[in-house]
Amino acid sequence: MALNQFQFIQQYQSSVAGNIQGTVKGTATVAKSRGGQATFQLTSLNADVSGQGVEIDHKAVGTVHVTASTEGAMLAAHLESKIANSAIHGDGHWQLTDDYPGSAQFTFTKLDLAALQSWLARPASSFQLTGSVEGKATISGPAFKPDAWTATLEMPQLEISPLPGDIAGGNRRAITLRNQGPVRLTMQNGVIRVESARLIAQDTNVALTGTISLKEKNPLDLRVNGDINLTLLENFNPDVVSSGKLIADATVRGPLMQPSVTGRAELQNANLSLATFPSGISNANGMVLFNGDRATIQNLTGESGGGKVSVTGFASYSAGDTTFRFELTANEMRVRYPEGVSTVADAKLTWTGTMQRSLVSGTVTILRSGFNTRTDIGSILAKSAEPVRTPAARTGFLGGMNFDIQIDTSPNVQVQAALAQQIQAEASLHLRGTMSNPALLGRVNITQGELTFFGNKYTINQGSISFFNPVKVEPILNVDLQTRARGIDVTLTISGPMNKLNVSYRSDPPMQFSDIVALLATGRTPSSDLSLAARQSGAAQSWQQMGASALVGQAIANPVAGRLQRFFGVSRIKIDPQLTGIENPQARLTLEQQITPDITFTYITNVTRSNPQVIRIEWAVNRRWSVVALRDETGVFGVDFYYKRRF
Repeated sequence: MALNQFQFIQQYQSSVAGNIQGTVKGTATVAKSRGGQATFQLTSLNADVSGQGVEIDHKAVGTVHVTASTEGAMLAAHLESKIANSAIHGDGHWQLTDDYPGSAQFTFTKLDLAALQSWLARPASSFQLTGSVEGKATISGPAFKPDAWTATLEMPQLEISPLPGDIAGGNRRAITLRNQGPVRLTMQNGVIRVESARLIAQDTNVALTGTISLKEKNPLDLRVNGDINLTLLENFNPDVVSSGKLIADATVRGPLMQPSVTGRAELQNANLSLATFPSGISNANGMVLFNGDRATIQNLTGESGGGKVSVTGFASYSAGDTTFRFELTANEMRVRYPEGVSTVADAKLTWTGTMQRSLVSGTVTILRSGFNTRTDIGSILAKSAEPVRTPAARTGFLGGMNFDIQIDTSPNVQVQAALAQQIQAEASLHLRGTMSNPALLGRVNITQGELTFFGNKYTINQGSISFFNPVKVEPILNVDLQTRARGIDVTLTISGPMNKLNVSYRSDPPMQFSDIVALLATGRTPSSDLSLAARQSGAAQSWQQMGASALVGQAIANPVAGRLQRFFGVSRIKIDPQLTGIENPQARLTLEQQITPDITFTYITNVTRSNPQVIRIEWAVNRRWSVVALRDETGVFGVDFYYKRRF
């Protein structure tokens, strides 16, 4: 017989499949009572029934084998089954009179919780646990009157732990919950009573007492109290790293699907961080009050990124969904995002919504921003313009998080970096979008400073980074960068989005484009007698084919100087000859270091001679006067004063 064809099974939501086969023989007396109803009284039975391929919700359960026989007025039955990798045995005896009074006893050994959960839990369940339980259950009373049954369940051994593959990489170890003393439940008159249930682990001791009524509309009346090690949260979510203690004292009442919780929970030195968030919270202390379906946070304070954080708000559970509103205030909190950037800021944020869709709004004021020693600001901007690679169907808690945050800078904001000095900037930005696809609107204005842009050091005359795209982070630059080489000031104006920069140039004194390329590429001032034919040689023609903006852009984006400065301490190295069409009669090695915006140290050696060294120090006193100290190849030392006047 097929199980899915039984009418009383089809009325349940779970789908049951499989076959039952066996042999049943027996006799019964059927009569009409005084009230006109038919009565059925079993007098003898001999049965051997087995279930094969039994499935619940398309998940295999195991095998079931039942035998029953009568001896006189007594019916004896025996059950053998393998469910969730556990051997289950049962024996029962009932009298063949009236309501068939009797009793039954079941024992199960090492019932695998992971296998049991695989067909009891819904597919979307995130609580992936393993462990085992063994025990004994006894039932007595009329066979066909469950309301009159009395039962006892005793579990001498219970272990609950996470699956080995679910432990986060940064987590120390899994924590296993075990029972202290047997877990004992009794049932009488349709009421299940928890007589003793205590679970312990490292720094964890939780006791559960109370009753569950099977007849009432609101069956729960339970009390939970004890100390909980917050490292247990790592068992339920592999992205969580947590520690600390939670002291709970609460009462759970109401229906099974939406219980009402009353009591409180106290956090002590709690630490919590998520792998998907750049900052976590540490040393959190506070109180959470429970009142029905609402949890209210009171006096919750902690630290995040070295700053002080306080949180207030509430969360409520209704109609199968959780709604919340939290208000966060942070003072001098450090956030390391994106990679290579560290920002200290004050924040006042509000987080409202549900687990499926929420909004983070408020204001953030930047106090300090720092870049590590290997951070190139141009590379950060280019990386920020790249699309965020996330799963296409990202939903749930993080997928439904939206932003509406105003980001400003304080009047005395500080920008600190090894490759950017004396930066003065102000910003007014608006963060929108989602966690998967953020968008930024507003502008960052830079008034002065020095920075390393795609590997080279420049002085900023003025600049701005604008964000106009409402659907993604797309920085648009408009920056004037100035550098000095051989007493000539070269100013580059870079504008446009990161993937299509436009470069224009000018110099003081004015120079031809090919001369500026020679100056930026080799650091050599073109000779005054350099003929026009030499300037329009084959190499010059290739430069023109490439386009002015493209060639100067390559000079800007060349990262060699940046790596040399980090490793050798020099900002430029040149080996001549390099370019065709530039007068270069000797093979020379040039090392240059710009010590300050006004002082440049240059060391030149001729590799074709024994001791031809040139040491040159240039000090640009102002835009008109400069001093050059020079030791030439012959060892003669001299100081030249230059005065520049523009006609």
